[in-house]
Amino acid sequence: MKRILTTVMVILLILSFFLAGCGGGPALENINWILLSYGDPETPFAVLSDTEITVRFNQGTQQIRGNSGCNWYTGEYEIKGNNLLIKGPFAVTEMWCGNEVDTQEKAYLEILLAAESYEVGSDILEIFSGDDVLYFGREETD
Repeated sequence: MKRILTTVMVILLILSFFLAGCGGGPALENINWILLSYGDPETPFAVLSDTEITVRFNQGTQQIRGNSGCNWYTGEYEIKGNNLLIKGPFAVTEMWCGNEVDTQEKAYLEILLAAESYEVGSDILEIFSGDDVLYFGREETD
């Protein structure tokens, strides 16, 4: 009996290491993220107070979608480890929301399209793109 229990414990330990290496950490996909700031990590820009920029990575379809502060966008993505490839260009609606909002939207989409890697914490998503970063918070649900 002791031998069976030891064998089961060893198998469970091996499985836990395997699963931890296969995405056992916090998830990027199937979560609604809201942009908090963007740009140079040392001096990031805050999102304009009257706008909300969102992103969602849908695991089953490999589709990325969200709102860029004025317009809706959608496209495809690929993840390998912590590397993130956005397969652009996006399909984007074409509303005009004013120069300041449009400038923010353009900067956000350019950084997102050039994404190289990402890190996820419990409630934070960071997407790295060259010298720029996008900082997202997890959308709170009631």
